[in-house]
Amino acid sequence: MADLIGGHMADLFAGVRSVADWAKRLRPSVLAEARYAFDAYMKGDTEPRKDFLRRCLRL
Repeated sequence: MADLIGGHMADLFAGVRSVADWAKRLRPSVLAEARYAFDAYMKGDTEPRKDFLRRCLRL
């Protein structure tokens, strides 16, 4: 049972580690833009987030 739970928890954190590794490879300017887009989104303005996703992440 402990192996099952431990394995499941490791799988959950694997995604977090890959996102953290991905963020380390980004240029500081991209991180600054992401922070600006996030702050604007938290205040209710969705346009900077949409622009960031389209321009920087190509989504």
